[in-house]
Amino acid sequence: MRKTLNLGNGYRIRATRKKVGTFAVVAIDWEHPNYGYFADAMLWVRAPHIDEWVCLNLVRWGEKYRLLKPFLKDYPAFSKLFEFDPFEEIRGAIRKIFESRKAIPRKYVAP
Repeated sequence: MRKTLNLGNGYRIRATRKKVGTFAVVAIDWEHPNYGYFADAMLWVRAPHIDEWVCLNLVRWGEKYRLLKPFLKDYPAFSKLFEFDPFEEIRGAIRKIFESRKAIPRKYVAP
């Protein structure tokens, strides 16, 4: 999932979400009008055993975002990329177990 915001005057910010194992990672890139390309800005990471999103800041303007709430206050359009379900892996494992048992009628298997 990816979303790009045009901040005006040649500035843009882009958020890209990927799943890496059980981790959810949201990479934030930014484009400065003098660059003409997107460069790394920050990385947000979340996993089932991490209570909050953890941020790795790479640029000076990102230093104020130690917590996700202030970041999403400034960039609410990125909220959907930070939705996280810690039980996703567990449900997937349960679905796999039920689907592997042919004796259970299909209507009782989670979608």
